[in-house]
Amino acid sequence: MQPASSATPAGQRDLDDLVADLQHSPLQPLAAHWLDLFRRRQAVPSRSDLDPLQFPHLLKSAWLFSAEETGDFRVRLCGEQFADWYGFNPTGKTFRDICTPAVLPLLQAFARRVIDTPCIILQRVESKMPGWNEPAGFYRIGLPVAGRQGDVSHLVGATLFDTRYYNGLGAESSQIRHEACYRLVPARRAADEKPATMALPLF
Repeated sequence: MQPASSATPAGQRDLDDLVADLQHSPLQPLAAHWLDLFRRRQAVPSRSDLDPLQFPHLLKSAWLFSAEETGDFRVRLCGEQFADWYGFNPTGKTFRDICTPAVLPLLQAFARRVIDTPCIILQRVESKMPGWNEPAGFYRIGLPVAGRQGDVSHLVGATLFDTRYYNGLGAESSQIRHEACYRLVPARRAADEKPATMALPLF
């Protein structure tokens, strides 16, 4: 039996698994760009390192959040799909400004974990929308970003919304249906253990 200290906990993945896990996902170019920067720098990339031209088809779904001293997060940049989702442009607003009370803790926990660990988190979330009987599903990925002082104080990512459910009201509630956390420090594997490839079905 493999010792507990060298096993990979459920839901946790090695960084080398990320691009393969996103093989058929529109999120892959952003993840691949971040990984290239991370490996060349041997450190978490800074905001100035990021090149949007490396993931042009994802810009409408991309975002950049910063951690605030209050413990909340602020939307620094976001694509136009967020205006469709919320009914307004949330750039410059905090999570408390834009999220319903049922959704706020989930989004804050997602952002806080990406920054504090730091790690990359991939989630599939289902949200109950006002006026709809079935939940809306979407994917999001969050990747840590260093600030001007070199501290990890931002996260960049993208959210793929199920566009059938745009209504400009936001979600009443959300549940995580799938989550994978990619450590920046590789886990030890048994010599004969092969990484499992995850199936990430779209909507």
